[in-house]
Amino acid sequence: MAVVIPPVDRYAPWVLILRIGVLVVCLVLVPGLSRMVVANPVMPDPSVILVPERATAIMPVDEVRPGMRGVCLTVFSGTNIEPFEVEVLSVVKRSGPGLAVIWLRSEDPRMLESGPVQGMSGSPIYLWDGPEPNDPEAELGGGRLIGAFAYGFAFAKGCLIGVQPIEQMIPVGERIGRDPVDYAQASARALGDVRRMMRALGEDSERESVRASTELWEQLLKRWTLVGTGRRLEAGDVQRPMSIPVAGVPEGLLSAGLPMGGGEGLLRFVAGGGAVGPPPQWIDREAPITAGSVLAIPLTTGDLDLAGVGTVTDVRPDGTVLAFGHAMMGEGSTALPMASGYVHFIVPSLQISFKRGTPLRVAGTLMQDETTAVAGRGSIEHVFADMKVDVQMDGQPDRAYAYQIARHPLYTPILSLICAAQSLTAIQTPPAEHTMDYRMTIGFQGGRSVEVSNTTAGGGFEALFSTVVPVIGMGMSNPFEQLRLASVEMALEVRRGLDAGMIEGVRFERNVVAPGEEAVILVDLLPYRGELRTVRITLPVPENAGEMDVPVMVGGIGSYRRLWMQTRMHRFDVDGVDELFDVIETMENLPAMSLYATATMPASGGVAMDGAEMRDLPGSVSSQIMTATSTRATMLPKLIESRLDTGLEVSGEVMLTLSIRKP
Repeated sequence: MAVVIPPVDRYAPWVLILRIGVLVVCLVLVPGLSRMVVANPVMPDPSVILVPERATAIMPVDEVRPGMRGVCLTVFSGTNIEPFEVEVLSVVKRSGPGLAVIWLRSEDPRMLESGPVQGMSGSPIYLWDGPEPNDPEAELGGGRLIGAFAYGFAFAKGCLIGVQPIEQMIPVGERIGRDPVDYAQASARALGDVRRMMRALGEDSERESVRASTELWEQLLKRWTLVGTGRRLEAGDVQRPMSIPVAGVPEGLLSAGLPMGGGEGLLRFVAGGGAVGPPPQWIDREAPITAGSVLAIPLTTGDLDLAGVGTVTDVRPDGTVLAFGHAMMGEGSTALPMASGYVHFIVPSLQISFKRGTPLRVAGTLMQDETTAVAGRGSIEHVFADMKVDVQMDGQPDRAYAYQIARHPLYTPILSLICAAQSLTAIQTPPAEHTMDYRMTIGFQGGRSVEVSNTTAGGGFEALFSTVVPVIGMGMSNPFEQLRLASVEMALEVRRGLDAGMIEGVRFERNVVAPGEEAVILVDLLPYRGELRTVRITLPVPENAGEMDVPVMVGGIGSYRRLWMQTRMHRFDVDGVDELFDVIETMENLPAMSLYATATMPASGGVAMDGAEMRDLPGSVSSQIMTATSTRATMLPKLIESRLDTGLEVSGEVMLTLSIRKP
């Protein structure tokens, strides 16, 4: 699996991401697609698919014998398809139920230097019937097609190649269109990935507000995600499908973990050197999609180009394109754009090498994704979502970026995060001491949208991570209605200075108050690199309150988010998309630059049933409802709450006791 990364960022948010990556990358050791960055695709052109006049001659796996020789076709550089010689080592029957793998070796100097290359997935392999080429005059050596370059070993000496027999690939293309695209399986994986990422982010973050936010997301996600999917470990030289590389992802984001499929997908994000971008002017953009050519899967276009890259195995007489020799996600029916492509160069690696390439022209849609192959046709079945990001940063010119993002439950949340983070750091990373205001409108099909507006002190990337990924992930993969992302509009304003503070002390002006009076709380706040100051926040005591001692919490956004969750568990029992979006907006828009004071009264605040609140009921009525109904009825606590804008993201929490006494 190849991963390309720009220079490591020195600031804390990227260090956090690096740590999270150690966790998530273990989930993602997956084989698959070659890595590649996308050029802005032109209008779809199905004529790029070069349809042969007759079916390719095939050698059945039962005819393959050790010692047979032939050639593999692939692109080493540019768009030129080149052969390299191979020799059969053995045929492994029952490598899986009803499946076989043919193992070859190559003594070609190029392959001895690189070993198996991610991006060669799908490269067609032809064997000769004798020791010499069937047709010495043939441009690429002749022979009969046995299958696709699909497997390799990391760290192995020499070049061993596992071949997916073509007989196991052809039925994949024949199943195109039999089933409608159903993203239920991908959606289940996507929610599991989002949950793991949020949990990892919360565990590694030193920011109280981030940890509390991830706990809120955990409450929403745990209802619809499977538990017990742990990390998958690989040791030594294991047979693996050759991953599909996606180059140009920043190192910090890569380290954050891009769990495409929870450890089962074959997209492999590659860091280093930035996105490849549009192809150079000298590239032949007319390169067709044919056996041995590059097949790219554009994921984002516009101001950032990302794509997976592999190789075409065969084009059937009906125009069906077979490629990769293994799954990308293995989800059956799918709909992702496919394009012709160009290889800049191959990056040799001591672990496993990969191609660096660029998409050229969108030619159609990848429509079937199974264990032994992916298959597509020239029809256009995909639509990109639009994303716009405006960035303002002290000392830098205002910037505006536009992207188009492939729509898929698994890929879209991560791709959106990548585009947002790349926009934020395109000229420079935010200063180590910064405060960021962010506004987002995330729109889905049918006119639904989620709007978020908030501020974070020193956690620009974490704010993007903990908002973009779960909101888009849950929007597209919620269990009520499968929604497609329509648009993302984002405004990020970064200013120098860390608008953060800590609670140094809390006290009541009077700790005994009468019903109907206000409890005045004095809070000593210490701003970052500032002078201690005292602020005043009040709590109104109800006139009908009896004599009692009441616990009072005073804290910042992190403490309040946890209390909000604990006292409103019924809000997480949502039963529809609109209700889900309402909870998300409420959670994400709790003002971060505030001080909160909350008193929990012993009296009942009413009853919640099936998510609906019935507040201010008499205690006798509440008790009767709780007794007479099912466990879906929840007693609501009686809360007295107050919020004070401080201009600081406050950390710390203090518990006090307020005494209410009649005069």
